[in-house]
Amino acid sequence: MKVFGSFLFIIWTLCGSHDLKGVENSMPGRIGLNQVTESNSASTSSPSRSSESLRAPDGYVIQVGDILRVRLLDEGDFDVRTRVGKDGMINIPYIDSISVTSRSLAQVTELLQKKLAKFYVNPLLNLEIVEYSKRFVVILGQVEKPGMYEVPPLQDSVELMEAIAMAGGATKTGDLGRVVVKRQIEGKEKVIVIDTKAKSISRNEKGGGGFSLLPGDTMVIQTAKREFVMMGSVRSPGMYQLSPMIDEVTLLEAVGMAGGLSRAGDFGEITIKRTADGQDQIIRYDAKNLQRNKDGVRQITVRAGDTVTVQMTRNDYSMLGQIRSPGVYPLPEGEDSLSIFEAIATAGGATRLADLGEVKLYRKVANREMMMTLDVRSMGKSDKNKVFLIQAGDKIVIGERMF
Repeated sequence: MKVFGSFLFIIWTLCGSHDLKGVENSMPGRIGLNQVTESNSASTSSPSRSSESLRAPDGYVIQVGDILRVRLLDEGDFDVRTRVGKDGMINIPYIDSISVTSRSLAQVTELLQKKLAKFYVNPLLNLEIVEYSKRFVVILGQVEKPGMYEVPPLQDSVELMEAIAMAGGATKTGDLGRVVVKRQIEGKEKVIVIDTKAKSISRNEKGGGGFSLLPGDTMVIQTAKREFVMMGSVRSPGMYQLSPMIDEVTLLEAVGMAGGLSRAGDFGEITIKRTADGQDQIIRYDAKNLQRNKDGVRQITVRAGDTVTVQMTRNDYSMLGQIRSPGVYPLPEGEDSLSIFEAIATAGGATRLADLGEVKLYRKVANREMMMTLDVRSMGKSDKNKVFLIQAGDKIVIGERMF
């Protein structure tokens, strides 16, 4: 039986279509796995070829792109190298294509021995990995060295903070509070937004990260937004940039940047909405104290990301965000409401970057500010999606599309 097996192996080798040189000559410089012989293309080599085998860690399962070496230790002329194809298959002499991905070396060894036992008596088979597949993540945006980075061959993933370090770390303008990861799941792209400053992400109980990048992921570190929002009864509502190297300004300075208060009178209260450690906070302050410039007001600060609202007493509402003419607008005379479409039109219409599928509306109910999310795109298309009506004191913020 050994002679018969050796004879078949010689015939299989002489066919010429499985020469490993074809694999060697087509090896890519960086990725290019498509350039390498894959499924339905086993490869043989001379036993004299020197290639150091790699010891797979415990629990490692074979991946697409791995190059395997199959030898029969009692048959010196049986020495085969083959790359695992995109379909997870390999070809071995005398054996049809077999699936090897997601199996350990021990499992594949046992499977091959059973199949080769039809041609060899008690075959003693040795299976090794001579080259691991190259798998990559893409790191873009505000990092020192954006580009493509290889996932270490013995790892299934790269911890998020480790990946940022591989790219030289975030730049001074990088926003680690909002890192975007694109991932393909069942043929569809999923966008994951991560706050690396959150305790659950930046450091877990063991001191490591809580989120990992998988091969094929694209991570984008966006530019940090060093701005705050002024709304309500100020002369120029809108977004205002903090100066470089300054993390906050006093409330008096913030109101001054917005042109000051729009009129005298009873302004009710000023609210500062702030997100800290993943939690929303609301800071309230009496607007009369701001007018009178009391000492306590100088201790209140406005930070990047804050939304400051000076409460209004007139019959008006605020439009902010991706709108052509942000500001404060009165309700039509004699009316106590108007449709969201009329409000958007009055402010000049939405910009081309506006996300009308997720419009934020802030309304004070029973002395508490409530936030609602409106899908303006769907309004009016059916009885279930009626047009929303704006009331006096409402604050409408039209967000920006992520991509």
